Amino acid sequence: MPGQLIELTSGALAVLAVLIWLAFLSARAVIRDHRRRTNIKRKARQHS
Repeated sequence: MPGQLIELTSGALAVLAVLIWLAFLSARAVIRDHRRRTNIKRKARQHS
């Protein structure tokens, strides 16, 4: 029984780590996209 519990816990931790990694990557992509959009808006304002 303890061995099974350890396997379950390590599996849950692995899944959790993957989910956190995916969330981190998507958050970074959103922040980068937001910065790019604000830069484009600033450039558009300077031209007009």
